Formats: sequence, structure tokens, C-alpha cells
Amino acid sequence: MTAAAGAQAPATPASSRGRDRRSLWQPARDRFPARPGATHWPGAALPRAKAQRELARVLAGGRSARQGYARVGPGALLDWLEDQPGTTWQERWLASGADQAGTPGWRELPRRWLLERGRPPAYWLAGMSVAMRAAAAADIVRPSMHWLLGGGAANNHFTQALAAERDPAGFARLQGLLDADPELSAAARRVTVHRAAVIVAAKGGTLGEVTIGDLLAEHAAEEQALRRPCQGMQVIYGALRAMGVIDGPAAFRQLRAAGPRTPEQMIDRYHLACQPVRDLLVDYLRERQPALDHSTLQQLGYELGKLFWADIEQHHPGISTIHLPDDVARAWKQRLQVKDGSGGAAQAGTERVSARHCLTIVRAFYLDIAQWALDDPSRWAQWAVPCPVRPQEITSRKTAQHRKSRMDARTRERLPVLPALASAIGRQRKDAAALLGAARQAQPGQEFTAAGRTLVRLPVRSGSPLKVWARDPATGERAELTVQESYAFWAWAATEVLRHTGIFSRGAKRICEAFFCFGCSGPWDVSPWVRQVWWNSRHGACGLDGRVGSGASAPACGGVDLGHELAVGCPCCGEFVAAFFELKAEVGGLLFEVGDLLAECVDVGGGAESGFSPGLLAEGFGEPFLELLDAGAEAGRAFVGGEQVGLQR
Repeated sequence: MTAAAGAQAPATPASSRGRDRRSLWQPARDRFPARPGATHWPGAALPRAKAQRELARVLAGGRSARQGYARVGPGALLDWLEDQPGTTWQERWLASGADQAGTPGWRELPRRWLLERGRPPAYWLAGMSVAMRAAAAADIVRPSMHWLLGGGAANNHFTQALAAERDPAGFARLQGLLDADPELSAAARRVTVHRAAVIVAAKGGTLGEVTIGDLLAEHAAEEQALRRPCQGMQVIYGALRAMGVIDGPAAFRQLRAAGPRTPEQMIDRYHLACQPVRDLLVDYLRERQPALDHSTLQQLGYELGKLFWADIEQHHPGISTIHLPDDVARAWKQRLQVKDGSGGAAQAGTERVSARHCLTIVRAFYLDIAQWALDDPSRWAQWAVPCPVRPQEITSRKTAQHRKSRMDARTRERLPVLPALASAIGRQRKDAAALLGAARQAQPGQEFTAAGRTLVRLPVRSGSPLKVWARDPATGERAELTVQESYAFWAWAATEVLRHTGIFSRGAKRICEAFFCFGCSGPWDVSPWVRQVWWNSRHGACGLDGRVGSGASAPACGGVDLGHELAVGCPCCGEFVAAFFELKAEVGGLLFEVGDLLAECVDVGGGAESGFSPGLLAEGFGEPFLELLDAGAEAGRAFVGGEQVGLQR
């Protein structure tokens, strides 16, 4: 991919998958709006003679300067714009309809204008096209990003001219940051600078005035203007963030996080038909909100909105009261005991373990309304009706016994294969790291050998330039080594935490949260996390004075080099020995399949170990892994890691 990526043809009608992808970004665009378009600024109000001199000056440095059409283009473009309504060049450009027509459709408008005046369109249109790019570079006209990406700014001279005219220092600094990263290809650097030029051309100002909303608008314009939207937005986002231009989360895709849902959003996601009951559920959540944390409130909305009322509406259309007839309530409670398959076809028909908890929530909902009706009759009295859940239906004694029985059974089934699991995961992590390290040392097209395998590194022609692809010459199989190494590392890290500490998922999450007290940021926006790998008492005693073993002082976080150990004190008179390292922000999205990876590591399908039940690892380890690794990365923090992390006393 080159800076001429904008020359791709306009997109065909978007597929449903494309619409779904764009909708994922809409909350971010709502929270980070782009700068509004302007119609009046000094360049747009230049007199005709001065504007023509500016266009000629910009074109004088281009490769088309000696062409005849380049000399006549500025005058022809301004003549055409002067025939459009408006007081500034920008108003005339918008009034002409050329911006909405996009490229190359916009040329039809000046072509008809030229034919009416007896001028040969082929010759004059070429001059008007190069003059239009010069007008955008000189800030006389600001075309839309869609117009620029559709081909209007495909010429490499446009990027160079705009950088020289608008912000030479800013673009030079951006280019320097890109050149300093050995992982970026030359094509990726050109695409990044071209994207920056498109934003500055469409929004005006300098590179230092670009906002997160402008980046999101450029991303949306690419989705609309190009057949295949360009990837690698993290490169320009990370570069601008490193320059201090924007201030946001570590990774570009983290902008999609919509933040905590409101009670209305929690209920409306289930598309309830009865508006009065929908309003009642929203009011109930809002009333409970001050006393609950967000995750508990969200679970409450799920059980009342989906498992309770949405299910009743689905099987009893037209129902409009929470005073349920006996047969309706009885049928709902029977359906609640079995999963309906909405979470996956494999779950359909299986027992719902949380059925008693949902019954408890529904009973509390009815009893709360009855109590509130005494305090505020005008608001709640109309909803005070008999509860469909009887007290004996929510007894917890048998439920606790069944839960303990299931936990004991899982432990007996999985404990015998734990050594094989740990060994396989450790071996896979080392092999994946060795392959990735060897691939990064090789040039595209060059063979390399590591972990007993010989592969050929492939060039990255599209997509993120940070990815490393390789091909097995024997089988022809292609693999993305960066993804494989990330999966292998997180599988090993999570397994070691759970294996050596014996903690539950909440305890593992608190380990990460407890050590978010360091600040270690680099120019390329790493996702800093903290992890404890295993207990180890071999490093000798230490206190809270920051000394380890021989008494060496723990360095300040800002002075710790990547891979060096750091002693971290903790309130329990202990200290963790850890090592800092970088981890790219994209790894977070890979964690949702860790459970499946673990199953593959020990050859679940082939029955590598006797007594091992297929699917148990993914079922039992998946949820703790997700909760452990969902502690939340924050920019500018340190990630503690390393081969050994010991607790010293």
C-alpha cells in the first residue's frame, strides 16, 4: 500500500458486516466529534488575483510544472468557481456540488462548463485537477475527506506540497518518529503521512491541531470511500499521541469502548415492546444505581430485562402488566431452568446454573416495589402486585451443595492433567517467542530456523505493518507469528498465576489492580499490565525499604530499562521482584480465545492424557482468564513481568 491508496475506486454498497463494523465505531464518534467544517478563513477569502498567484506558486514545485495544462489550470479552476454562488472559494466549491459528487465524478461538472464555453475538456480538465490539489494544499479550498481519499489527493506531490505549505516542522517531526521505528515499512510510513495530510487538508490548521475526532472521521471516510478500508490506524494514532497532539487511550481501537451504560441503555438493548414496563425497569435500575457497582447493576438489568421480561414478551405477546397469571409465571420459571441457546448452539437445552439467582432478583424486584409504594404511592403503587416467586423457590442450601459438588468434580477431572498442560503451554510459549524473534531478524523472503522449524518471512503488503507473517515452505501454510506469540504468552501467564497461587478469578484480578502504581510510558503506547507469576522464596528476606537481598536499592520506575528487575514493596511486608517489558495494545483482543488455545496445547481432541475430558479446560479456565486479564490497562503504567516474580519476606 502506498500514499496513493486514495486512488482506489469508490466502494461498492456496504455489506451487513461492513455496516456492523461501522456501527461499532459510532459511539466513539459521538463522544469524540470531529472539528466542524468552516466556510470562512483568510485563504478562502483571497482575491482572485492573489489566489491565482498562490496556486501557480504551489504548482511551480511539482513535476507537472512544465506541462501546459498546469499553467492554465489555476485560471480555469478559479473561473469555474467564480460562476458558482457564494462569497468565498469554499462556499463556491460546496455550492458546485463537486464535493458531494466525489472523485472522479466531480470532473463531470467542470467538463460541462468547459463544453459550454468551447474549451477542449481533456486538456483543461487535467489542468483544473492539478490546480484543485494545489488549492487544497494552499488552504484556499478544503475538500471533504471522502473526496480526498476517493482520489482527489492520490498524487504524492499533494502530500509533499501540503506538508511544505501548512506545517513543515510538524510533518518533519512526524516523519522522524516513523523513521525511528524499525518495524514500520516504507509503505506504512507513506500511508501514515498521507493520512495526516488528508486530515489537515480537510480540517485546516496544522498537524498540532488534529483531534481524536478528526482521526475517527478519517477512519469513517476510508470505510466509505475505499473498497477495502485501510488498516494500521494505530500507527498514526500512536505517532500523534507520542507527539503530544492527542490525549487518549493507549490503542486506537480502545476508543470504541463506550464507557458505562446508563439504565436506559441496559434495558433498551433487549427491545422490549411494552413501554410502561420498560420505563418501570429503567426507573428501578436508576433507583438501585447509587448502592450498586456498575457490573452488578448491569447483571441486574440483564436478569430483569432479558431473562425475565423479554422472555415473557416473547412467549406471551401483548402482555402489559407485571401481575402475571399463574400459568404465565409457571411457564416462565420452567423455561428459566434451561438455556435457550442464545449464548451459542452448544448451550441450548443445558441446565441454567444461575436460575435460582434470577428468581431471587425477580422476587427482590417485586418486594422492593411493594415497599417503595408505601413511601411514594403516586410513583410505585400502580406496580405493587403479588410476587410470582415464592420464598421456598429460592432456598440456597441445595444450590450451595450442588455448586460444591460440581467444583469438586471439576478438580478431580482436571488435576491429573495439570502438569501436562503447564509443560505444553511453557514449551509453546518458548517456541513461539523463538520463532518471532528469528523472524524479526530476517528480511522479507529470507528463510530462518527456530524451535525446530524452518520458515520464510513474508512481506506485509497490507494491514498493520507491525505484524510478522511467515510461510512454511514444506506445506505452504501461512502464519501470523505476532498473534501466535501473543496467544502463547497470555496462555502461559494466566495458567501460571492460577496454578502457583491457587487464587480465584477475583483474586487474580486484584493482583493486577494492586500494582497499577507505576508509570512507565514509551513513545509507542504500550499496554502496561502487572502480573504475579508464582510464589518464590529463594531471593532472601527483604523489608519495605526497597532493598532486595544484598541491599541494592530499587530504581525509580522512570529509570528502569525494559527487561530489568525492579523490587516492588507491598503492604504485607513483602516485595515482588519483577521485570518491565513492553506489550502492544492489540494483544488485549486476543484473550477471548485463550480457553480454546489451552485445549489445543494438550491435544484435547486427540486425548493426549488419559482421564482428561475434552472441553473441560475451555469451560473451567475460560472465565477466570477473561476476568484476570480484564483488570484494565491504563496508559503510562508499568507492566510487571519476567520469568520469575517472587514474593519475598
